[in-house]
Amino acid sequence: DVETGGELLTQEGHSRPVYGIDVHCDGALVATTSLSGHGLVWDLRSGQSIMKLRGHAKPVLGCDFSPKGHLLATSSVDGTARIWDLRRHGRPLHIVAAHNHLVSSVRFAPTSGEYFVTSGYDSLIKIWSTRDGKRINTMTGNEQLCMDIAIAKDDVTMVTGGSDRTWKLIENVL
Repeated sequence: DVETGGELLTQEGHSRPVYGIDVHCDGALVATTSLSGHGLVWDLRSGQSIMKLRGHAKPVLGCDFSPKGHLLATSSVDGTARIWDLRRHGRPLHIVAAHNHLVSSVRFAPTSGEYFVTSGYDSLIKIWSTRDGKRINTMTGNEQLCMDIAIAKDDVTMVTGGSDRTWKLIENVL
């Protein structure tokens, strides 16, 4: 509760530390990922887990809901990103062999949702089509490990953060 600072809900459900979290655009769902190798989708109204996302071979680091709401992306230490169609009850729509090393983060274009971006420990940023999971572009991110990426509401400006203690601005990514 913002006014009182009181906690409204503490939810357990993962067997290992929670690493990634995102709130659905309608505010009713939350996705969490963990070092256990799977993700969970939660209904905030009931506090219950309503979907388990299984399939990554190693810990799952990040997640992001698409702006259209029916897709969820996850990134993993196994080098893949998965796009889950929530209407398919926990089955992946696309499995993308995204990077040679772990995929540190995944983000949908925040306005259109037409593409998603992965960042990895190979210092690369890759842009993928949401429609068919095919790669659109590859760019160098940070000089060392690319830890995270964010996309501006214009869908063409990105920033990356790296283990080299820098952040970088990338414009006109498409």
